Amino acid sequence: MTPGKQRFDTIAGLCCLGFLSCWTVGSLQIEYLTRYVDVWTQNFARYVVACLFWLPVLIVNIRKGNVSGRLWLWALLPMGANVIMQTCWAGSFYHGEPGFVMLLNKSSVIWVAGFSIFFFAEERALLKSRFFWLGLSCSITGVVGVILYQPDLSLKTSFWGAFLAVASSMSWAVYIILAKIAFRNIDSRLGFSMITVYMVFVMAALGFALGEPAQLLDLHAKGWITLVTSAIISIALGHVFFYVAIKRIGATIPSMTLLSSPFITFLASRVIFDEHLTAAQLTFGVILVSGAAAAICAQRDLQQKQGETSPESQIEK
Repeated sequence: MTPGKQRFDTIAGLCCLGFLSCWTVGSLQIEYLTRYVDVWTQNFARYVVACLFWLPVLIVNIRKGNVSGRLWLWALLPMGANVIMQTCWAGSFYHGEPGFVMLLNKSSVIWVAGFSIFFFAEERALLKSRFFWLGLSCSITGVVGVILYQPDLSLKTSFWGAFLAVASSMSWAVYIILAKIAFRNIDSRLGFSMITVYMVFVMAALGFALGEPAQLLDLHAKGWITLVTSAIISIALGHVFFYVAIKRIGATIPSMTLLSSPFITFLASRVIFDEHLTAAQLTFGVILVSGAAAAICAQRDLQQKQGETSPESQIEK
């Protein structure tokens, strides 16, 4: 097989399916927990669980001498963006319904595409892909339509839900770009395990200062099961799946793949939380998530462009 005819990256594709599933389920679990614990307490508890989940990986790598002081310093960069992202992300569910929040959060694809193309030369080939521009146009149109046709956009509730969702999407873009830079040459599990250590300390400080950790003492068994599984699914596994995907195919295309998650979330939220979107929002939502299909085609174009310009392809020619 010639480099110019590379096939779809199977591992990256499976990782995209992995984080898509993890974050879809995780969003519904976060919504459920809003009834019992505040956002600061929820973030703190979930990151403790995620840290414990990956702690064995970190300990093994420390013993092998794979973790340097410089690497700990690099980990501070994505950690800072992750604190903002996680706070805004979880907080948005306290002011908006899951499907609406998920749709607005998909505006991150706009920021990710811009930052990735600016910082990473290998992703600039996307600028020559008609599928990339089609997907990006659908994303922008869909996000604007979902916002404009929200019927109860009030200053007290939906406005803050929308604001936090968009703020989360912007900080998410910064987070994954910094994560790709900081952990380009190390195992994805190790990189995220280091971030979780920092996150536990930061979220503990925020939780005890602004939240009520005592709420955890009154949490029933179902609540604890939801909290622990959401931490493992949406934080511990979801982030690592995403790390692997962006290392293999860049940050832009996995982010575009996430566009399909709002409707999965909405369908489940309609059954569980009786959420309803307007016909106009559903129409723009279809436009938004159609960018996911275009992203798959854009990945093929990107691989072909890279194959055509690789040293091996030049020698073959």
